[in-house]
Amino acid sequence: GQRWVGQALIGADGGKSVVRAQYVNDPPRVTGHVVYRAVVDKADFPEDLRWNAASLWAGPKCHLVHYPLRGGEQYNVVVTFHSRQQETWGVTDGSKEEVESYFQGICPKARQLIELPKTWKRWATADREPIGTWVFGRATLLGDAAHPTTQYMAQGACMAMEDAVTLGEALRVSGNDWAQALALYQQSRVTRTARIVLSGREMGRLYHAAGVERLVRNSLWKDRSQERFYDAMEWLYGWNVKNCLSA
Repeated sequence: GQRWVGQALIGADGGKSVVRAQYVNDPPRVTGHVVYRAVVDKADFPEDLRWNAASLWAGPKCHLVHYPLRGGEQYNVVVTFHSRQQETWGVTDGSKEEVESYFQGICPKARQLIELPKTWKRWATADREPIGTWVFGRATLLGDAAHPTTQYMAQGACMAMEDAVTLGEALRVSGNDWAQALALYQQSRVTRTARIVLSGREMGRLYHAAGVERLVRNSLWKDRSQERFYDAMEWLYGWNVKNCLSA
């Protein structure tokens, strides 16, 4: 109920943004994919899985991820599956019984991961369709308010930080002319962040492929050199402050 006067409004208020609702009011796209996350101490983590790398075990309609935290003193454990029920976007407490029910058929080395956590948090995931307009007069969107995405590209927080840097650079080169800066910011970010949203959807499909689609996935990645993987990701990891306005 309060009123504030300023030069501009940056709606950096998350995936359920009230600023976006004011100007766009588009519905979320609930994916039906559920993510369980937990942190496990090193002492409780299997010695043969203590790899200094992000590791993914893929299966039909599910996958597991683990990677070290705090210099290897803890490990993040993340499991994802296609829910059998109608989901509502949000976070709740999870249950080991539900996780186990979706991972009956996977290999024992990976399955031991779901026995480790003492507690789980459960995310029912969603994204939104990419939009081409982020600027509404002196108001704009940033981060998940502009481009909420699924977790499959692991870029949600990264894109928000990139947005902030790009907006700062746009203000700098425009001499703090807000109208010019916001137009440049939108022009520089829409395509890149939309690619993240759409690539996330496709990556989820690839991870969870079954049947013949799984064979196609495997053939795409089989025998590919590290250099080719790096080249394929250059568009993502080659971003920096010097090229952020060149889109």
